Amino acid sequence: MFKRDLNRFEFSDASLSTLPLGSGALAGNRFKIDRRKIAKSLGFKRLLKILLTR
Repeated sequence: MFKRDLNRFEFSDASLSTLPLGSGALAGNRFKIDRRKIAKSLGFKRLLKILLTR
């Protein structure tokens, strides 16, 4: 039971430390946004992958 709870906390930590900025922009945007720089300045550990390719 505690192992399951620990796994949930680890999953939550991984989810909360991922920056979702730009992942919902289906049509793109015209702004030059450096997602890595924003993630670093806000304290996120990683970026959410954008699954659509151009």
